[in-house]
Amino acid sequence: MNCQLVVFSDLDATLLDHNNYSFEAARPALEKLAANNIPVVLNSSKTRAEMSQLREQLDNHHPFIIENGAAVVIPAGYFNNQQEEFLNFSTHYKVILNVLNQLKQQGFRFRNFNALDAAAISELTGLSEAD
Repeated sequence: MNCQLVVFSDLDATLLDHNNYSFEAARPALEKLAANNIPVVLNSSKTRAEMSQLREQLDNHHPFIIENGAAVVIPAGYFNNQQEEFLNFSTHYKVILNVLNQLKQQGFRFRNFNALDAAAISELTGLSEAD
């Protein structure tokens, strides 16, 4: 029986350096995995947009897990699928925003990323606006 090895990796402070988000230390291992046709499935709390940008930098074309397991994205053509597949395991974002708005009306005080622009998020996270 042939088995396909697959590596699942978290990003922050695992594949990516905690201080500078670099993946240079992991590059030799990633190259060896690629040379042996072993897929690396990235798993993160990051959003789909953040993961897409990072996957491009890593030259990673495998399925990936976003938002702490809330969804899996399978690229087009990966399992002979004609288009990208998005498997959502969470409550729809609009439903969550509705609940948050109801909580605000009840007097709860908080800010969510949806209410912030890129500059404010950049300032809070220390990331560039592009990141």
